[in-house]
Amino acid sequence: MTWVASESEHRQLFEDKLCEEGDEFLGSGEPEELADIVEVVFALASSCGVDRHRLEKLRETKRAACGAFVDRIVWSGDRP
Repeated sequence: MTWVASESEHRQLFEDKLCEEGDEFLGSGEPEELADIVEVVFALASSCGVDRHRLEKLRETKRAACGAFVDRIVWSGDRP
């Protein structure tokens, strides 16, 4: 069965798919699942009016401002 989803339904389906793919990666640890996650993220970005190139620019900007997940450095917020 196929149908044309409403905009809000379509976005909800992508959000559900992101959770599904995340669970699959956490269960298997397979890099192929990460590729599926990236595809869902690109689709979600597109549904927000952001193409892949703009999403990458946003990622680079955040990385420059906040850093990246490297060197196993963990920040858990300000501690008293």
